[in-house]
Amino acid sequence: MIGFFIKKSFFDGWDNFLSLLLLNLGYIIITLGVLGVLSYVQAASWIVIALVGLLLLIGCIYTGGVSAMVYHYSRYSHEGWSCFWNSMKKKMIHSLLYFVCLVILILCCTVVIPFYLSSMKGFFGAILGVVVFWVVLFSSLALQYFFPLTQMMENDRPLKTLKKCFIIMADNFGFTLFFAFYNLIGTALSCVLALMIPGFAGIHLGQDVAIKLLMLKYDYLEENPDLTAKERRHVPWDELLLDEKEKVGHRTFRGMIFPWKE
Repeated sequence: MIGFFIKKSFFDGWDNFLSLLLLNLGYIIITLGVLGVLSYVQAASWIVIALVGLLLLIGCIYTGGVSAMVYHYSRYSHEGWSCFWNSMKKKMIHSLLYFVCLVILILCCTVVIPFYLSSMKGFFGAILGVVVFWVVLFSSLALQYFFPLTQMMENDRPLKTLKKCFIIMADNFGFTLFFAFYNLIGTALSCVLALMIPGFAGIHLGQDVAIKLLMLKYDYLEENPDLTAKERRHVPWDELLLDEKEKVGHRTFRGMIFPWKE
């Protein structure tokens, strides 16, 4: 499943290269705004924090629209920009919840954990700091699935979507760890390439592909409720991915660059 996930994410990104570039322009503008505030604003620190928080909020709301676009890309279809704007407005509450989660995680990393480790010296402070660290880590892993779930299960309320993120993370912990590493690689590559490719839009496309493939597992388990616990752990991915493999088709790197030589 992991091998096909990498293949599908790559080819979905290649097939929508220009669209992802356009979507990444929005993230680039927001990132430049954050860097500008941090570098050039000569004001009280609370004003800087407020401006950065505002830009972060705009980024979360913007992602509500991006998630709709990449949802269709991973399903081999394209929608007009009306889909982007409609989703951005429709998923506003989801985006606000995601923003709140990010703010809490940032505060935990920059304020809470350092406070426990420095101000509350001793064993008790260290224990609290370690506990908060693991809460932040698991929450960060779960949030990888948030925006794809807002599109796939669009009738769910924001808190229900958040709850499902943790359920999927816990039920697919091995893949989630790989997925986090995959996203870190994508983020590092994006920084090298000035956030153009894959960029945050490409990373969100990968997240949507991941959720789409994982949902095949849950459809299979729902259709086979009588499976034993051992059988439920051994998902027949080769069978479940047949249709997706046919849609992606047999493709090579040479064929992408020189299709006329295939």
